Amino acid sequence: MIAVNAAAGNGPLLTDNTLAVYGISPAQVTYKVEPFPDMSAALASHQVDAAYCTEPWCTDMAQQIGAVPIADLNEGFVQGMLIGGYTVTTRWLKKNPRTAAAFVASIYEAINLANTNLAIVRQTFEASLGATAEVAALLSIGTFPATVTPNQLLQIASLMVDFGELSRGTNLNALATALITGT
Repeated sequence: MIAVNAAAGNGPLLTDNTLAVYGISPAQVTYKVEPFPDMSAALASHQVDAAYCTEPWCTDMAQQIGAVPIADLNEGFVQGMLIGGYTVTTRWLKKNPRTAAAFVASIYEAINLANTNLAIVRQTFEASLGATAEVAALLSIGTFPATVTPNQLLQIASLMVDFGELSRGTNLNALATALITGT
């Protein structure tokens, strides 16, 4: 049994993708939804055999219970995959252009700060996620992209089709274009 933070999304998609590399189908695995902060206890008490984790929880699990990584889910086809984003409806955007512009400006400011000031990122892990200073100091922190391309969206959509989160009939090119352009 593998702990994931949600029944659908990055956890199961990335795990399914990695398992497929080793010839294991999703049908051969059972997932248990656990919030990230609870995964360490579930792993330590043998409620699950493995856990999909992100930082700071991976480092915390290593520190607290001696957990060790068995797979890097950020390799091959999924390396550098987008893990989050923001969307609104076209209607909302037309009705609230100033709010949207202010939000986008604040996101760009945060991205710039995160990409240029590692200390701020570590402090945020401590303040927002409850990471200890020791764990925050050990974290491997990536980059925070400021743009999204259709190919990045197609990468995610392709995984979603492969592992049953989108139907095989979904027009991925139209979906990616609509997400990028808002049309």
